[in-house]
Amino acid sequence: MVLTKNWFNSTTLIVVDSQNRSVRALGGGTNVADEITRVRKQIERLSIDITSKQLLLEDQTFRDRAPEHIVKGLETTLAERRTESEKLKERLEQLEKNVGGAA
Repeated sequence: MVLTKNWFNSTTLIVVDSQNRSVRALGGGTNVADEITRVRKQIERLSIDITSKQLLLEDQTFRDRAPEHIVKGLETTLAERRTESEKLKERLEQLEKNVGGAA
């Protein structure tokens, strides 16, 4: 599970990310822009991973031949990746909103 919290004040964005076990303080527009870029890249990587897992799970030959625990593991991982992607999209929306509101 990814727990991400963002706190804003007039000059600083504090990001607490439990998945990476990190706390980052981003001050000024440049670092927030870097954070937006980083989140977008994470979303893109997750999108590729989600598509790959979906294709495997849609392949009936794969499902017939793969051990059940492998298929269940892929289904679980796919659900986790989708959840993570949605959370990152929400985070990106919040970052962009706050950058737009500060401009």
